Parts: sequence; structure tokens; C-alpha cells
Amino acid sequence: MKNFYKITLFILTFFCWCLSVQADLLSPGYSKYQDVVVERVLNITMIKLETGEKIKLIGLKPERAIRRDTRDIKVDANGFVVEPPADAVVPVEEQAINYLRDMLEGKHVRIEFDTQKKDEDLMTLGYVFLIKDNLFVNADILRNGYAFLQVRVPNTKFNEELRGAAQEAKREKRGLQGQ
Repeated sequence: MKNFYKITLFILTFFCWCLSVQADLLSPGYSKYQDVVVERVLNITMIKLETGEKIKLIGLKPERAIRRDTRDIKVDANGFVVEPPADAVVPVEEQAINYLRDMLEGKHVRIEFDTQKKDEDLMTLGYVFLIKDNLFVNADILRNGYAFLQVRVPNTKFNEELRGAAQEAKREKRGLQGQ
């Protein structure tokens, strides 16, 4: 009998949780993300809306640690590392930020969510679409090689599109994939 009460309590708790999740998804709060304006691009994976809310783009990892081959490091007579001369070429990271600023700042976007709406740092996670032409921004960033793919379960709603975009950048050696 004791187990019957535990199971009943569990089922009721689960049912109430399901109703609350469904209410969240259908609530007017989600409709506010159907047309929002991007105030600023903070970095290649994060934007700030005019409402002040920050959105972290799902599926993107800005850069990966690239190990320098120790044979390529040059040292002077005193043992100090000699840095190579500065390159006049604009780094990929800077190109990416400029590209994203031109594309998003002041523009109307739609934000879609996945299973997990917040990450461990309580940042809002989302997929961003330009309203003007329905461009999937997360995939476009990957397609241009401005970030690396980072899939984190349970957020896999657009997994195939993101993987395809990342593979295209790798095949075409675009951006960070070309380095």
C-alpha cells in the first residue's frame, strides 16, 4: 500500500510538471520572441535583444584551442620567445563579429527554443532566424566557418541543419575551418 501512494504521488507530480511545461510553451511569453530586435552582438555566440535579454546561440562553439607546434616557436639568444610579425590580414574572429553585426544589429529576428531553455549559467539558449528572409543565423555562422559545431543534448532540434552547415564549411575550408 505504501508503494501505491508513492507511485500515485509520482504520477501526479509528473502530470503537474507536464501541464506547467505545456503552459509555458503556449503562454504569451513565448510569443514575445516571434519578432524581437537585436540591440548588439556581444560575441559570435551571444546577442543582446532590445529588451536587455541575452541569448546564447545553440550549437556554436566560438573557437577551439589550437596547439602550436613547439618546433615553430623561435627564441632569441636570451631564451625569449620571438613573436612572428603582425599579419595585416583581418583575423577570422574579427571578420565573424563584423559579419554578425552587419547581419543582426538593429534587425528583427525570431527566437526558437529547444528542450533546455537555460544553460548551467542560466543564459537563455536559442535558435535565431532573421525575419526578413527567414535565414537560420546559427547555421549561417557555421556555414561561413565563423564557429565550430557544438551539439549538447538535449538541444538537438536543428541538429541536422547545423551539422550540414559545419560540414559545408569544412569541405570548402571557410573561416576557422580553413586555418
